[in-house]
Amino acid sequence: MRNTNIEILRFVLMVAVFIGHTIVLGLDFVDGQVGMYEYDGNMPTMLFLCSLLTPATYCFVFISGYYGIKFSFAKLLNLLLWLIIVAVACGGYHYWRGETSWYAIYSSFLPLVHNRWWFVTAFVTLYLVSPFVNIAMQHFSRKQAIGMLMLLYGILLYRWLFLVSNAGSSFAGLLFIYVLARYMAMNNLSLSKRNACLLFVGSLVITTCVACALFYGLREHMNPVYAQRIVFQVYAYCNPLIVMMAVCLFFFALSFQPRTVRWLNTLLKTNLFIYLFTQGVGIVSYKDMATMLRENPIQYTAVAGLIIFASLLAGHIISFAAYWMVRGGEMVFKRIFKKILKES
Repeated sequence: MRNTNIEILRFVLMVAVFIGHTIVLGLDFVDGQVGMYEYDGNMPTMLFLCSLLTPATYCFVFISGYYGIKFSFAKLLNLLLWLIIVAVACGGYHYWRGETSWYAIYSSFLPLVHNRWWFVTAFVTLYLVSPFVNIAMQHFSRKQAIGMLMLLYGILLYRWLFLVSNAGSSFAGLLFIYVLARYMAMNNLSLSKRNACLLFVGSLVITTCVACALFYGLREHMNPVYAQRIVFQVYAYCNPLIVMMAVCLFFFALSFQPRTVRWLNTLLKTNLFIYLFTQGVGIVSYKDMATMLRENPIQYTAVAGLIIFASLLAGHIISFAAYWMVRGGEMVFKRIFKKILKES
């Protein structure tokens, strides 16, 4: 049975991604914009929140790596149906409102081809190669596994140090964190609750301080676009401090006494839909959410809570529909196959 503590962590991570997107995308803190230097609020607080929330994505993948992905065609088909249903439903909604064309609905049937969600595209690719990665990790010596980790991370660091945008936000980044988690799980490497807390807090403080130093140090001497690019690189997923915080979050949750609460596990199993409905499909306006966060945090909390609850609920409906679509397709396939065998 699934450890409910880890399921709660997955849910918290998806909420953290949502809040992080509210800040980074809603306030134009991303590379190529100048939102950091146009923001007239408490900038150190915003940079602290970015430092706190950014590790969520890698931590989510680290969980999958630590326990290992069990490849299944049925699970893969279910996931693909989730993506198609969400993309088509949201595309149809925008078409009904006159905000898009038929082509947008057509492209919704191929959400991975059109990279509607970079994370899901990369994760599905990771899911497809996971059986080969798992086998390789079982046959690698410790020296070979460390060499593989160094190679993967070296590629990410090269891109990061040369200020390549979104360094670590790629299949290579997810593959690295997955392999790191498999290596730690297979060699019984872990962090105690105390060490996880100390390392997380230390990395959080250093990340925030570096970001603040760069923000205030560069604003008088550099074009805002380039200055923000450098500051934003602090929050690249492959930043060693971000990776450290992602790992610490997992081991902190793992350090608690395992427990199984079936109803809570069932409720939270659709946590990925929080990401699917709030990113890449135009349902949530991060600009509006960011304005709400600044002007009325209580209202933001209420609206965000409603969005999260609605995403989980819709996720259960879509998950149920996808399950029976896969089961139905499987039954039809079996009948056709038996008929062919009889005729032959």
